[in-house]
Amino acid sequence: TKKDMKKNTPKIRDILIVLLSSKKYDEIGSLEGKARLREEILFRLNRILGEGKAKEVYFTDFVVQ
Repeated sequence: TKKDMKKNTPKIRDILIVLLSSKKYDEIGSLEGKARLREEILFRLNRILGEGKAKEVYFTDFVVQ
């Protein structure tokens, strides 16, 4: 999976930037909103990497402007 991640870094960055830039504060400001965002990210990652390759998504920082 690490090789797949490295090979697909441009695609992964693109899908994450598009997804995150489409969100409004009221969609991701709550705990439930963040959980939904995790699920969306995981779904999109697995579409690129192959089903079940990505298992968890962790937020280490979360800044909303």
